[in-house]
Amino acid sequence: MNRTKAIVGIAVIILLGAGGFFFWNGYPKESGQGDTYEQTLSADALFGLVLSDENGDFATLADYKGRNVIINAWATWCPYCAGELKELARVKNEYGDALIVIAVNRGEPREAARSYLAQKNLEGTLRYLFDPDDSFYKTIRGFSMPETIFIDKKGEVRFHKRGPMNTEELRRRAQDIFGI
Repeated sequence: MNRTKAIVGIAVIILLGAGGFFFWNGYPKESGQGDTYEQTLSADALFGLVLSDENGDFATLADYKGRNVIINAWATWCPYCAGELKELARVKNEYGDALIVIAVNRGEPREAARSYLAQKNLEGTLRYLFDPDDSFYKTIRGFSMPETIFIDKKGEVRFHKRGPMNTEELRRRAQDIFGI
């Protein structure tokens, strides 16, 4: 009996240790904090994606090269996304043409996403693009919602946030990264 408890205890310790090692060493983190994970995220890969706009026409992120861009991945089922879209609209209104904010819907029919935006009074201000194949999210190796990426005028990914951001954090990042 004591031997069985000891074996189970050792197994639990090994599993916890392995889990902790994976979490701390294998878990992708935000860039801009000395991490190397996002250095592998290429803005060129993002600029090459073909999405659709609100009218169903093809659109690419390459149209925004040379601009300060914030790109946000969102979905109607995400509990934090509507709030973050409002925060992004607030920041976009504050900075005007100095900043482009693109909100990419992940993997949902365009009409369903547009209906959601209208229902939540989120239309206008932001540039909404639709990605029914979810290629944007796959390209950024997304795993949390919402996800927000800052790309500077040089076309470099400068920051990638997994999870919601409030207005203050969005402002601070825009000022630090874009100098606006």
